[in-house]
Amino acid sequence: MKKKLLALVLSIALAFGFSGCSLNINRAEYLDFVNTLSETTVKGCVKVETLYSRGFGTSTEAYVSQGSGVIYEYQSGWYYVLTNNHVVAKDSSFPNYAVTLYDCYGNLYECDVVKSSADDDLAVVKFAAQQDIAGEFPELYAVPFAEGSVDKGDVVASVGAPDGKFNSITLGKVRGYSTVELSDATQSSNVSYPVLCHTAITHQGSSGGMLVNEKSEIVGVNFAGAVTEDGDGGETFLEGYAIPLNKIQAFLGLGGNSLAW
Repeated sequence: MKKKLLALVLSIALAFGFSGCSLNINRAEYLDFVNTLSETTVKGCVKVETLYSRGFGTSTEAYVSQGSGVIYEYQSGWYYVLTNNHVVAKDSSFPNYAVTLYDCYGNLYECDVVKSSADDDLAVVKFAAQQDIAGEFPELYAVPFAEGSVDKGDVVASVGAPDGKFNSITLGKVRGYSTVELSDATQSSNVSYPVLCHTAITHQGSSGGMLVNEKSEIVGVNFAGAVTEDGDGGETFLEGYAIPLNKIQAFLGLGGNSLAW
């Protein structure tokens, strides 16, 4: 079998334009942790979609890249979201470009990209708080950052939107830190430093989703995963890779504090 390292972004090709909680747990001892994740932390989980298009009318070509994100800040009516650069990066061959996201309840928002870095494979997008169809402001949650990094053997959870699903939660453990090279590397993801390796299952669409510790605090942002191919088109998950906390802090520019623009 062949090992393959993939960026966890899901691209969906579209013809003529675009219209537009799963749970893995093996141990009862983590039930309180999972309850916190499913009742509170998921309110900071978002699904990010980037639409690329060119042409007009019946000659329009378009595709959507779909990933995940995590709300980390609320300030003056704006929510700020961490995701991957490769989820929201522009494509020069498709001049029309728009970023939208869905909150954990499925409400749709337009977004602005306010900061991005291919070398970190991180980006910040913001969206304005708005009322839902019932005239209420949805109860969203800014997930806090951890005070320190996680170590080998620590329990972690991945929360995101793999395969377009909402609020998927998987548990795993930290394997360590290692430098990885993606099989499908692109200019939008130039990560060359050691990343956090873990066993919380991720899949296509998990890119940009949060990795949290047992206190439900952000310790990483998922960006890639390793799978084996069996020769018949099937794949088996091996491990996930996340941008570690120290790189997130440096990207945001204020050490352990969050930063909004």
